Amino acid sequence: MTYLSDGRLDMTQFLNHVDHAVWLSEPGTFDQHREELELLAGVSLEGPHLLDDLACKIVFSASAGLALVTPTDDPAPTGSIGEHLRTRLAERGEGLLAVCIGVADLTTALTEARSRGLAPSEPQDWALGRPWASAVDSAAVAVVGSVLDTVFYLGEIHYKPGVVTTQADTPGYHQNVNHIDHVAWLTTAELFAEHRAQLEQLSGVPLYDPADDEGEIQVSLSWTSGLELLAPPAQAAADDWLSSMLLADLERQGPAHQAAIFGVPDMGVARDRATAAGHQISPLIDPLNDPHQDPSWRDKTGVFFETVAGHFMGAQFVFGEITYRDDVFVVKD
Repeated sequence: MTYLSDGRLDMTQFLNHVDHAVWLSEPGTFDQHREELELLAGVSLEGPHLLDDLACKIVFSASAGLALVTPTDDPAPTGSIGEHLRTRLAERGEGLLAVCIGVADLTTALTEARSRGLAPSEPQDWALGRPWASAVDSAAVAVVGSVLDTVFYLGEIHYKPGVVTTQADTPGYHQNVNHIDHVAWLTTAELFAEHRAQLEQLSGVPLYDPADDEGEIQVSLSWTSGLELLAPPAQAAADDWLSSMLLADLERQGPAHQAAIFGVPDMGVARDRATAAGHQISPLIDPLNDPHQDPSWRDKTGVFFETVAGHFMGAQFVFGEITYRDDVFVVKD
């Protein structure tokens, strides 16, 4: 890691952590969703770029870890990514399509994935001739499977200096700023163990044990990978707005992607931006000051604030001002 003049850390590679997330849009709503995502995240997306060989187009921000894709040709060429995207839209509609987990060495990571019973795709050079090539020195990816309608792929992605940065205002801690911080999925208590095992198998990292207090939200997460699984209690208390929201989401869509948590440098500024844009934001989520919260969270983070900023393509878009202890997730120099 290299410190920049303004105190940020220059990141060149994410290791065993969410590198970026990709959403899938219908062609007719692509521009609308692009505007929504830019407004919520407060970042500009590059493009649109036509990927003719894949029969799709994309907008993205390499620095923010966000991408939005849609098929182009209709009908798409047989076997193309565009054909897969159209099939996916017909069967499941718009929403989160894929999450990329950064790895140090793709060949080694795929060998380990096979040892976990997975059947990954062949690695692909994901930089040569692509519109994001100016942001990376190299990029190779391979799909390893899916869970809860989300494709998982591993990526050995080496970013150019200055493309992705973290903030390090407090010694011993760093913070994802203007970049995706973690991704959450929602399931039922009955399916919790099954979906947790699938997330662990795909990512190759263990998820933290869930709370087992009756009436509490079950949470299982990996601080190192930026993955989270939630299951609401069977019934929410009258004053428990978060459990009520999760129960409503589960009734509406069933087990699925629940939220993308986007790192912001200042929660107050982000909340004001969302309110000015017309979003009805949630109360401030402050788990470190919750007496019922697992105390180990305080050992991993110094500051932890979240706000549900709005809906994006059927799920929650959440602001996160979270400072992590330096050894919580590993980044490569």
